[in-house]
Amino acid sequence: MRLQDKTIAIIGLGLLGGSIAKTLRARAENMNIIGITRNKNLLTNEEALKVFTTVSTDIADLKEADIIIISTPIKSIISIIAKLKGIAKKGALITDVGSVKRTIINAATVLPKDVYFVGGHPMAGSHLSGFNHSSSDLFSGVTWAVCPSKNANANDEIVALVEFLGAEPTIISHDAHDKLVSASSHLPHVVAGVLADHILSGDNTGVELFIATGFLDTTRIAASDPVMWEEIINNNKDYIVKSLSGFQKRLNIWQKAIKENDVAQLTALLANAKQVREGVTKKAK
Repeated sequence: MRLQDKTIAIIGLGLLGGSIAKTLRARAENMNIIGITRNKNLLTNEEALKVFTTVSTDIADLKEADIIIISTPIKSIISIIAKLKGIAKKGALITDVGSVKRTIINAATVLPKDVYFVGGHPMAGSHLSGFNHSSSDLFSGVTWAVCPSKNANANDEIVALVEFLGAEPTIISHDAHDKLVSASSHLPHVVAGVLADHILSGDNTGVELFIATGFLDTTRIAASDPVMWEEIINNNKDYIVKSLSGFQKRLNIWQKAIKENDVAQLTALLANAKQVREGVTKKAK
């Protein structure tokens, strides 16, 4: 069966879930797409009704789905997996978009042997949230981590789904994924939060008058949902703590160079930062 002919259910219709649905609809006009949401406003939302074949608040309405995509915060993903144990049909394929994979994949061990779970994580997002901010081009060209199961066919189907969405699948173990995103995604969020808190909540009266694009660009992600990020951080805290330790050591080197007016060292640090940043070609949104 072609992907376009499968019934796909999406649980959680926020930024990521909504964007998955809009992309699927844009690329497969007649695909059967089921949306499951706690947001009752979407049951009558004009745009949502054009995107989804069915929009429901009842998770049981996806029992005939061939592929189920869970697009909610981590704690909710884990609880939903437990519920799907008695709902997903034989042969169903389940995946997710959670940014920490070890705890989620461990939770998926409760599923029946004839229901397959493949972990996923698109490197896409925004400090904005909700279905109204979702778009059909959010995943174009971005890396999408795929943490494979023991079932090769299930893995291949998720890779095909990711490619259909316009993203670039990268096969990676759940442990390697969590280690890498602790540095590339989670640490930057913590640092952005510290900067925003220190500069705007500290003893800097009047600083708002002198805020420009540098501050806004550097701290943009600090405006993200704090509840969602508390879950992410606590579910990957071991690797984040290690990343923070490395960051603190590097920060001390910069502080020492500035304090001691070590022009050569500071120039070298700035030059290296410029060079490595300009070398980043990864697409992310």
